[in-house]
Amino acid sequence: MKAILAILFVFMFASCDKKEKKINAEELKAKYGIVLPELEYEGDEIATSNKGGAKKKANAVLVVVWFTDLSLMNTGGVLTSTLSENAQWAGVQKFLDTTSTVGASSVCNWYYIDAPEISEPCQSTGSGNYRSWTSDFDYNIHISNWITL
Repeated sequence: MKAILAILFVFMFASCDKKEKKINAEELKAKYGIVLPELEYEGDEIATSNKGGAKKKANAVLVVVWFTDLSLMNTGGVLTSTLSENAQWAGVQKFLDTTSTVGASSVCNWYYIDAPEISEPCQSTGSGNYRSWTSDFDYNIHISNWITL
């Protein structure tokens, strides 16, 4: 049954720009500035999750389906991002340069136990390049278009 649901899920998003990548969470953090808090990163002192079990290692390889299907809009400095329907984590990031995470910062972050709202507002923090993202419960990543303020 899960396999059938997974296939239906893939067909639902066939019109989205998606790529399958083998990447680990350490690389996801370094290359894209996205941190998945439920994983144990190198140097983490806490090795238990909220459920009391051990965290998964961030350097373990994940197969991630990468979608570029979110929309980020600006209205008077308030950024509004659409969210994936299966989002567990979401956020808006600010970059000095869209080709590097050097100097990048997290502007807003959200965590969901159940299905998220359709969109979330986030106050910008001045000039820069902004992008929103979500990480689904199955570790699929969704990112938005870039907005420059």
